[in-house]
Amino acid sequence: MLLHCGLGLRKNDISASLINEQGDVMVKKIMPNNLELIAAFLDPYRPQRGNVVLKETENWRSLAGGLAERGFKTQVI
Repeated sequence: MLLHCGLGLRKNDISASLINEQGDVMVKKIMPNNLELIAAFLDPYRPQRGNVVLKETENWRSLAGGLAERGFKTQVI
């Protein structure tokens, strides 16, 4: 089952949702805006994960770059 990840960045935290191909939310989590925590959350889903989608906000670049360095395919909308 392919899961896509949407990340909603805010100033101090991030909302992460993993969504299946039918659009159902399979996992949702709010966590501190910390690259290591976000990567650790996403890593177990790596074999079945599609793109990681980020909304373009003022702090998206560092997160997208950090995730890309760890092998995550990121897309900014």
